[in-house]
Amino acid sequence: MRKYRFERALDRRFSIATAACIFLHGCSQPQPELPVAQIEAAATCFAAKLAQIPGTTMTATQTDAAAHFLFLGAVKDGLASPTDLQKATELGNSLQDKVIEGGDPKSYNGPCEKRFPQTKAGSFRGLPADSRDTRMMCLTLSTSLLQTYQSAGATPAPETVKMNAKLDSSLMAEFNAEANLNPAELAGIAMRSMAKAAELGPVGDVNKACSERYR
Repeated sequence: MRKYRFERALDRRFSIATAACIFLHGCSQPQPELPVAQIEAAATCFAAKLAQIPGTTMTATQTDAAAHFLFLGAVKDGLASPTDLQKATELGNSLQDKVIEGGDPKSYNGPCEKRFPQTKAGSFRGLPADSRDTRMMCLTLSTSLLQTYQSAGATPAPETVKMNAKLDSSLMAEFNAEANLNPAELAGIAMRSMAKAAELGPVGDVNKACSERYR
């Protein structure tokens, strides 16, 4: 998977009118509508998640929650496209000002969970049975997350690093032993694995389950 960047919006504020309405009257804002296109919707939800993070640094958990929308935005027909992932990331970075200027970024939480139910807490029901496909899924997901942690300045859990290294070594040995497997096939396996991981549930939960099984 490609390496991609996370950018934080700094020193943004709600309008005075919006803040006064919420503080003085307890008025509620209507939930925003997400774009129809999947990449645009995912990018908007990504931007809204980033806009809710205080300060200038991100934890691994916060990174997981934001990145999951990008992963889902890149999935089509059971494959995760690196090109679409890059598009979603770039668009999401550019939408943070718009999300904040539109009101409370938390107002996107409901619409984003509805559009991308895989991100909802509690939706993960467990890993598939152990197989090479499952191990490849865990390797691809953990590799993608480790890249996002580096880009976001977040510290990964030691268990993730250990599991990733272990699976990388064992699976690459398996694939290298197959003389008829070409790089294009391996890339296709990785894209299917990433799509499967993104659709199982919150990627932080999926990654934790992978780390516990393949430690």
